[in-house]
This record gives sequence, C-alpha cells and structure tokens, in this order.
Amino acid sequence: ERRQFGPASPDLLDIGPSPPLGHLDLDSIHTRDDIVATLDRLPPRQRSALVLRYFDDCDVGTTAKHLNQSIHATESLLARGRGAFRRIYRETTGEPS
Repeated sequence: ERRQFGPASPDLLDIGPSPPLGHLDLDSIHTRDDIVATLDRLPPRQRSALVLRYFDDCDVGTTAKHLNQSIHATESLLARGRGAFRRIYRETTGEPS
C-alpha cells in the first residue's frame, strides 16, 4: 500500500534551484524533435518526472504528488532522469559530452 503524503510546509518545498543539466542547455536545443526523441527513449517514470518538473514547471513537491511518491524519491528520480536524458540526447544528436 502506498503512503499518502499530506501538504508539505512551504519550507520543505523550498529546496533551492534545480541542478543544471550540465553542458546541455535546454534553451539551446534547436529542434523539438530532438527533445521528443530523447524523452521517448526514457523509462516512463523518468520521462513523467522530467516533463512535470521542467516542461510543466512544477516544483519538486508538486511533481512528487503527481507521481504519488516522496520528495526524496522524486529528487532521486529526477537526478537519474537528467543523467539518462543527457546520455540519450548525446547519442541521438551526436553532440559530444
């Protein structure tokens, strides 16, 4: 049975800025197709987390609620998703690391 999380205090949701995606600057990606192709290759939960956090502009707490998991688990999922996104994007586009 999954735990239900109640509303977190605003201090708990204020975890600071999101870590950068390294050399990959999403604003500099020239085609939407590259982003979609990369997202399509991610595992579904990683894809959902990244889309909620970075494209739907949800904070980590809101992303966690949508995914029905803790903030800590969501932060871990986002970290794995960012790493996978970088790797797959470089494979897809041929961009050097």
